[in-house]
Amino acid sequence: PMALVSQNVVQLGYTPAELLDGSVLFASMVHPEDLERIGREVQTNAANGVDRFQQEYRIITKDGHVRWVDDRTVVERDDTGHITHYQGTIVDITARKSAEEALRRNEERFRSIAETTTDVIYRLKPDGSVNYVSPSVQSVLGFTVEETIGKNFTQFIHPEDLESAVNAYQQLLAGRQVRDLALRVLKKADAAIDAEINVIPLAHDGSVYEIQRVIRDITERKRAEQALLGSEKRLRQAVLVSRIGIFDHDHLTDTVYWSPQQRETY
Repeated sequence: PMALVSQNVVQLGYTPAELLDGSVLFASMVHPEDLERIGREVQTNAANGVDRFQQEYRIITKDGHVRWVDDRTVVERDDTGHITHYQGTIVDITARKSAEEALRRNEERFRSIAETTTDVIYRLKPDGSVNYVSPSVQSVLGFTVEETIGKNFTQFIHPEDLESAVNAYQQLLAGRQVRDLALRVLKKADAAIDAEINVIPLAHDGSVYEIQRVIRDITERKRAEQALLGSEKRLRQAVLVSRIGIFDHDHLTDTVYWSPQQRETY
């Protein structure tokens, strides 16, 4: 039974009179899934002499809605140490709980993506240390997650690209926009990959608290580009020294190339 209840209990749909005369028991307001836990925690704290404790649980309002509350309890005892009253202060924390649940769902979605992608996703603290890295770091760079967490990102950047990487990081922390980076990233086995790094600064109230990066291995693409450039260079040289006039018509772009010999002839 309740000995005292404040008037603002009406925000839960109940009147102080209903709780004071025993027609509504406080236990009946607690969500059934939380009731056993709450009772067990109260008994454990009381038995261990803990006279101040905090609990979070759900209350069902009179009209059937569920609200989360933060309950701060003080145990009152008589001169012999026996408990005479439990004095509680209840604060509605439903909005906070909803935000926490939304954050949890977002984190689950992020991790489901990060743990299945072939790119390396990692997050950095403002001091540059790795706060999170996806499991793909092992297949791409050869490092385990445990070998990466806590290390500064500069330890994984090729020495010749380190200055560019640090400058870009400082600009991000200062709130400036940084375009996607092309850097060489070190592998565990004394090698490096050509990487395309997409950068996403995470900010709150105007301050960057974390930086998320996505590393994509573009080594094979770079090799293919270099091979294509070499092939085009050799082709141009062959055309220039050839005595035969050559022209090429690209049907997709409707452009025509004429070799110097062909232009001289026509």
